[in-house]
Amino acid sequence: MDLVISPLKIELAGLIKRSAAVKVFSKKKLKIYMLSGKANKTMIAVTGMGKDSSINSLKEIKRYIDNMDIAKDEDLRIISTGFCGSLSDKIKAGDLVYYKKIINLAEKFDDQKTGHPTGGPVLLSEIKSHSLLNGIISSGLKEVTAATVPEVVGNSSKKRRLREDLGCDVIDMESYWIAKNIPEVPELIFLRAVSDDTDADFPEGRFIALKIALSIFEIKKKCNFLSLLKKIKKAQRSITKFLEEVIDL
Repeated sequence: MDLVISPLKIELAGLIKRSAAVKVFSKKKLKIYMLSGKANKTMIAVTGMGKDSSINSLKEIKRYIDNMDIAKDEDLRIISTGFCGSLSDKIKAGDLVYYKKIINLAEKFDDQKTGHPTGGPVLLSEIKSHSLLNGIISSGLKEVTAATVPEVVGNSSKKRRLREDLGCDVIDMESYWIAKNIPEVPELIFLRAVSDDTDADFPEGRFIALKIALSIFEIKKKCNFLSLLKKIKKAQRSITKFLEEVIDL
């Protein structure tokens, strides 16, 4: 059985729609969908964005798994996915990346000063199996170091500072907390699709700001926003295509 975890439904909307997934559980920000395939079953868990949503949703997912005795399934695989932002000119919107290391940037920061990483890095090769990636790495996935940040980073100057200070390739808001709190399973990978390039500028703070940007920003900002939407759709298609290849739908 496969469990696919993602912060936002939009990130897996293509897979949910094409597989006719059925919602089987809902509590606060957590939504769990069930897919039925020819040879296996797959669950999708939409957790919500950020540290608190990730940790709280993982607790509920663990209870749900325990109640269904899924943990006894030796073939259980967890794929943590979603969007991420690029800090490298070599990593573009739509690219698929998988994490070899995650560091936690707990403090807020600006383009002049980067907060100090806390908690120590999570070295995924040391704590989990990556056999799911056998034969897949050569197909275009890029191995990266990721930083988990406390808020949406939409300023290109901040992205450059993160790259210079920490040497990270991509950023997201959840993966460190998922790696630290996820239940023990036979297999776990962190795979994300890039939704914004290093030079992309967009509203920061809560993600809801992106939804209302068209009504509050001048024409130039509108054009930037529309460009970002195209990149988001590209990232969504990349995730859908990959998951359809590794999950028996």
